[in-house]
Amino acid sequence: MILNTTFVIDFLRNQKDAVTKADHLRNTGEPLFITTITVYELWGGIEEVSEKARKLLEMFQAFGALVFDMESAKKAGTIRRVLGKRGTPIDVENVMIAAIAIERNETLLTRNIRQFSRIEGLKVESY
Repeated sequence: MILNTTFVIDFLRNQKDAVTKADHLRNTGEPLFITTITVYELWGGIEEVSEKARKLLEMFQAFGALVFDMESAKKAGTIRRVLGKRGTPIDVENVMIAAIAIERNETLLTRNIRQFSRIEGLKVESY
């Protein structure tokens, strides 16, 4: 399962639903991942020498990081084109995260169901 940026932020803020979901996931033993896109989004919002940065680095090291590779890039381009033709575009970072999830056949855990539900073939779970 890929932990989307919304989930990581909610977990770090001790949001009840995210903490409860994290506890459940720990008990299942399911492999958990983040994407390099989530690292980019989170790192852009903090000071690198802060306590938050230290916690994020620990979290990044605890999960496998899935990269935005060539196949993910091609899939993201297709998703962006399809959504654009429909007139229902979404944030480019979310397109890239979705592409990684589809290419890796992983479920995406997110609070942002509104945008991600527009993408065919993406398995999405909320909390």
